[in-house]
Amino acid sequence: MEKIAENRKILQDLPYVTRWDYLATIFKEAIMVKGLQQLRNIQVPKRYIRVIILELSHLASHLLGLGPLMANIGTQIPFLHNYSYIIIFEESLRIYLLVRDR
Repeated sequence: MEKIAENRKILQDLPYVTRWDYLATIFKEAIMVKGLQQLRNIQVPKRYIRVIILELSHLASHLLGLGPLMANIGTQIPFLHNYSYIIIFEESLRIYLLVRDR
């Protein structure tokens, strides 16, 4: 990341950072922006919405990781019972839509 960011502006690096983890992209963006705020001594008022969005993104990431985890340990229940697997994706999609429309 440091080598790629040498010749770029700071805001050009945000899309690159989001590709590190496609399930929880907002974490990487928040870490980078928080680091920039600390380096430049930018005082940002406390906003609880940022914490709520990060927690929702964390929850959605865990929901999407649940299916492959079960497949890796040999459980086929989510794949045999499509209803439970669909619920996982619906809840995760609902969280992502909520975060997107913030």
